[in-house]
Amino acid sequence: MSATQHRTTQLLSEIIQEISSLLSVEEIIDKVYQNVNVLMDAPVFAIGIHRPETNELCYPADIEKGEKLPLNFDSLNDANRFSVKCYHTRKEIIINDFEADYKLHFPGKEIPLPNAGESPESLIYMPLLIQNRAVGVISVQSFRKNSYSDHHLDILRGLAVSVAGALERARLYENMEGEIKVRITEITRQKEEIEHTYQNIKLLSEIGKQITSSLSVEKIIETAYENINQLMDASSFWIGIYNESLQTLDYPMGIEKGKALSFAFYDLSDDARLPVWSFKNQKEAFVNDYLTDYHKYIPDSKPPMPVAGDMPESSIWIPLVSKDKKSIGVITIQSFHKNAYTGYHLDIVRNLAVFTSIALENALLYESVELKVIERTTEIVKQKEEIEQTYENVKLLSDIGQQITSCLSVEKIIETAYESMNQLMDAAVFWIGIQPEGHRRLDFIGGIEKGEKIPFFSIALTDKDKLAIWCFENQKPVLINDLKEEFRIYFPHLQSYGAVIGEVPNSIIYLPLVSKANKQIGVISVQSFQKNAYTSYHLNILKSLAVFVDIALENALMYEQVEQKVIDRTVEVVKQKEQLEEKNKDITDSINYAKRIQEALLPSLPSMKRLFPESFIFFQPRDIVSGDFYWFAEKNGRRIIAAVDCTGHGVPGAFMSMIGNSFLNEIVNERGITDPSLILNELRQLVVRSLKQDVAESSSNDGMDISLLSFQDTGHHTHVEWAGANNPLWLIRNDTCLEWKPDKHPISYFRGEGKPFTRHALDLQKGDSIYLFTDGYADQFGGPKGKKYKYKQLQQSLLSMQQETLEKQKTLLQKAFADWKGTLEQVDDVLIIGVRV
Repeated sequence: MSATQHRTTQLLSEIIQEISSLLSVEEIIDKVYQNVNVLMDAPVFAIGIHRPETNELCYPADIEKGEKLPLNFDSLNDANRFSVKCYHTRKEIIINDFEADYKLHFPGKEIPLPNAGESPESLIYMPLLIQNRAVGVISVQSFRKNSYSDHHLDILRGLAVSVAGALERARLYENMEGEIKVRITEITRQKEEIEHTYQNIKLLSEIGKQITSSLSVEKIIETAYENINQLMDASSFWIGIYNESLQTLDYPMGIEKGKALSFAFYDLSDDARLPVWSFKNQKEAFVNDYLTDYHKYIPDSKPPMPVAGDMPESSIWIPLVSKDKKSIGVITIQSFHKNAYTGYHLDIVRNLAVFTSIALENALLYESVELKVIERTTEIVKQKEEIEQTYENVKLLSDIGQQITSCLSVEKIIETAYESMNQLMDAAVFWIGIQPEGHRRLDFIGGIEKGEKIPFFSIALTDKDKLAIWCFENQKPVLINDLKEEFRIYFPHLQSYGAVIGEVPNSIIYLPLVSKANKQIGVISVQSFQKNAYTSYHLNILKSLAVFVDIALENALMYEQVEQKVIDRTVEVVKQKEQLEEKNKDITDSINYAKRIQEALLPSLPSMKRLFPESFIFFQPRDIVSGDFYWFAEKNGRRIIAAVDCTGHGVPGAFMSMIGNSFLNEIVNERGITDPSLILNELRQLVVRSLKQDVAESSSNDGMDISLLSFQDTGHHTHVEWAGANNPLWLIRNDTCLEWKPDKHPISYFRGEGKPFTRHALDLQKGDSIYLFTDGYADQFGGPKGKKYKYKQLQQSLLSMQQETLEKQKTLLQKAFADWKGTLEQVDDVLIIGVRV
C-alpha cells in the first residue's frame, strides 16, 4: 500500500469514527465536508434525505465553496435529475462532463437548473442504503471537468455506508427524543406505584433467592416462613408435596405461630379437604371466613377440622406446578383472623409459589440435577435468545399490556389500548372485532374514530370482500399504506373499496387474534387517514399489543366461567426471565471458567515460536470455548505439531478437545511415540476405549479429525513425516500448492477401525510453507451470496500471500475471514497453522 493510499484509508477511518458519534444532520455534513476536500476536489458537498411524506429528497445543509446553501428539495417525481435517478435505481452515477453526459443519461431532455448554487462540471451521486433500503443520496461536485475517477468513487462508497448509518442514528435519535418527552409524564405517574411496591418486590426476590438455593423441604419452609410474615399475616405456613405412589399430599413439616409441627398428610380421596380440592382441580382457593367461604368450593360437605394445628379463619391455597407443567403439591398460607387477605396478598403468594415450585423441584430431583442441567442448557440458551429478541418490544409495551390485561370488558380494553397506541403511532381509528361463540360473524364493539366511539356493527364471515374477514379467515396480517391502490393486493376482482363505517382511511393494519389454545378470537385494527402511515415497526408494535389483547379478551369473554383460572401470565414470564438470566449467568460464568482452563491446557505461543520461529496460529473459536485445538511438542529430537477438530463446538467440543490434548500428551510426551501414523493409531484406540465406543450398545460416534506433522532436522534439510484423519496437508513451493490427502476415517470407532493410518514422508526445501487446518474457515458462509468460503478459495488466498511474512499472512487471513462472514454467524471453530522453513 502506497503512502497516499495509507493516508486516504487513515483519513476515511477518522471521518467514519468522528461522524459515528454525531446525532445532527448538519454536524454530519459539516464534518464530512471539512475532510472530503483533502481526498478529492469537492467544492460542493450535499446529502439528500428521503422524506416519504412529501416524496422528496431534502437537502438541509448543502455546502458550496465553504458556504451553506439554503434548504432545497428534489421531487422524486422529477425523473430528469441525476439525484432522482440515483435514488430510484440505487446505483452510483459519475459524471465528468455535465452537459455531454447529461444528454447520454437523458436524451432529448433539457438540462434543468440547480435548485441552489451553481451548475457543476463533474459530480458523483451515491445512494445511501440502510439494510438495502434507500434513505437518500450523497454527492460531491466540482466546477472542473474530469475531476473524478474510480478511486474517488471508492472513497465515496466507503463514506456512504457510514453516512447512511449516521443519518439513520440521527433520525432515530430525533424520534427517540419525542418519545421520551411523551413517556416522562407516564413514568412520573408510575413512579409512585413502583416505589410503593419496590420494597416488597425486593424482599420477595430475596426470599426467592434464598428458597431456590435450598435443597431440603424443611429449609424451604423455614426460609419462607421467616420472611413471608414481613409481607402479610402468615401465622400458619404449610407445603404439601404430591406422593404419587401413596396418592397423598404429604406435609413433612409445618410452622404455626412460630412453632414447627410434625409430619401430616391428606389422602387425595378425601374430597372434603380444600388442599385436596386445590391440587386436584389445579385452582386457587381464597378464604377469608372459613366456615362461610368453604362452601364456595365444596358446597355439599361440612367444613372439616385440620389434621394438625388450630382452625384458621383465613387461608390461601395455591397449587404448585413444575416447569414442565407437572403438579407437584400445594402451598398454604393461613391466618387466625377473618378477612386477613386481599388480592394483593394472593399475588404475593402466587409469586412465592413460583419460587417454591422451583425450589421443590430442585430438592426432589437433587440427586439427578447434574443430568438435568445438561438437558436444560440448550433450552435455556434458546429461551435467552428469544427473550433478548423480544426484550425491546416487551419493555416498550409492558406498561400498556399491564393496563390492558387488567381490564375485563371489551370497551375498556379498546379505550385503554386506543389511549396508549396513539402515543406510539397514528391510530386515528382503532377497533377490535370478535367472533361470538357459535356465530359466523365478527362483532365490533366500542370502536373509536378520532376520539369518538363508533356504533356497534357486525360483518358476516360470508362477506369475503372485507379486509377484516380476509385477515380472520386467512389468519394473516394486512398492511396497507394506500388503500385506493393496495386493496387490489387482497381483492384483485374489485374496482374500488369503501369504508366499512365512518370515513375512508388511507393506511390500515389488521391482525388476527388467537387465544392461548390457538382458538380464533377475532381481529384487531389500527387505521390512519394519512398515506404511508405504517411500517413493519408499527406492525411489530401491534403484534406485541395483540398478544396482550388476546389475553385480555379471553379473560373478558370468559370472565364468569374462569374467574379462578385468571393467573396473570406476565408475572410468570418476568419470573422465568429472572430465573433464566440467573441460570444463564451461572452457565456463562462456568463456560468462561472452562475457557480459562482450556487456554491453560493449550501450548503457549512463545513455545511455538521457539520450536517454529517463522510460524503463525490463526485460532478463532465459534463460542466461548472451542472444539478445535492446536498442539505441539518436542520429543526425541523431533518437533511435532497438530491441528485437531473435535466433534461439535462450544462446550461439547471443548470436552473432546481436553480429552484429545490429554491423550496426545500421553502418547508423545509420556510414551515417546513420534511416528505420526502410530500417534493417530494410538489416539484412536484411546478415544474408542474412553468413550466406550467398542461396546455393542454404544451410540457414541464422537471423535476428532486431525492433521499431524513430525519434523526432523538433518542439518542439510528438514525431513518431515505426516499423517491425517480427514484433514489434509498443504505445502506451497514455488507458487504451487501441493496437497497430501488424509485417510478417510476419523479418530473414533467406525467400520474400518482396524485399518492403520498412513505415514507420508517428504523433504522440505528452504522457503517452503506448510499449512495444517480444520474445516471451519472453508465452511464459513458469507460473501455477497451467503455461500461457503470453500477450500479452493482458501488455497488461492494462501498462494497470493506467499511474499508476505507468516505474521502478515495471519493478519490477512483474519481480515479475509471477517470480510467474508460479514454480519452472519460464525458456523464453526476456525484453526489454521502455518510454518515456513
